[in-house]
Amino acid sequence: MAFFIYMLKGVADLNELDFDLMVRLIACGLYEKRQCSDKYCYSSKLFAGINRLAALATDNEQYAMLSDLHECAFIENYAVKPVKTWFEGWNSDFVKSVEKFDLYHTNALIELSENSRYTLTDDCVDLISDSEKDYANDLEQRYIYSLLTNLTNELYVAVRRFIVENPICSDEKMRKFKMEHCQDYEILNKMFSQAYENVPNGSYVCPKCGWTMTFYGAQAQCCNKSCLKNIPKKDDLKPLKFQDGNWRLRHGVMRYMCLPGQLELKIQKIAEKCGCGAELWPDRDKYDVKITFPDGQVWAIDAKTHRNPYMLKKSIEKDYVFTHTKAQKVFYVVPDDCLTDYPDYCKICNDALASSFPDSIAKCVSMRIFSKKLKGEVEDVKLRNYQKKS
Repeated sequence: MAFFIYMLKGVADLNELDFDLMVRLIACGLYEKRQCSDKYCYSSKLFAGINRLAALATDNEQYAMLSDLHECAFIENYAVKPVKTWFEGWNSDFVKSVEKFDLYHTNALIELSENSRYTLTDDCVDLISDSEKDYANDLEQRYIYSLLTNLTNELYVAVRRFIVENPICSDEKMRKFKMEHCQDYEILNKMFSQAYENVPNGSYVCPKCGWTMTFYGAQAQCCNKSCLKNIPKKDDLKPLKFQDGNWRLRHGVMRYMCLPGQLELKIQKIAEKCGCGAELWPDRDKYDVKITFPDGQVWAIDAKTHRNPYMLKKSIEKDYVFTHTKAQKVFYVVPDDCLTDYPDYCKICNDALASSFPDSIAKCVSMRIFSKKLKGEVEDVKLRNYQKKS
């Protein structure tokens, strides 16, 4: 088998950009191939990424690996495993040189399903959305967001909340909301027609995120791969009927607006239950939740749903949202189950914060830890107030 080898020079010359490009090409190529209905679909991106890996293997005298570096064998033997396992048995000096690269720590890019089909993992989708926005449906949510910015602040919050609370929606519920804001009926009609699409036949309600769950044979599919862990059997789920809702959010709006929004609403609910004020998307989404304690103290919260901490790390390194925020404490809050695949998730992000913004008060924490900190601070406020009165 002949390979068109990209000239990647020796180990000393391999930089993170070359390594990142290889992994991202493979991720985008896997998406490209997955979207094609033709079983023998060709992806130039996947071919280019695998060729870069072949060049790397040749450069490091890993000749036995080359027989697996064609599409079918690569998909079955490598794409289903974490990236770092691709280099098991390689020269220890090479491994030491690449293990400091963020994408070296990427989990498996796909999961095999029936009939040799595969589904993309959350790590893979994170990579694609960071590399080529349109591939991961980010264009859909960005278009809806651009429409939202034309609304008054009050309506902005109301519409965004409606979208988050209704991943599946009936005609009646949508019509009622539009009539409650009849003065903005035209723009709401346009927005909902772009944000929602028809529910596919044979859909079920996802028991975790509330979007549609569909099946390819026995393989469940949802917009978020974490929803597919420990799900009930297909026979235990109730089919989605027309009266339950005949519209669902488009994939991109669900993944990039609704899923983070569900975490944001959860944060708001916990804060209000503790007796704090909680404002969603203050100053037109400057950040996600502004929490005000009874003593006037303010916490600023940004909810993040990146499954891969190295993707959030890269985002944080470019993020200046909290640079001039007038808050006593600032948090990036991630779902608890993000720590299942990456136990050091928060440490990875906090190290990036310490490096990029050494004077920043921002910290990355799991939802469980954030809730604990919030409740602890409320108790401290009560204690301070009691001591003042004594």
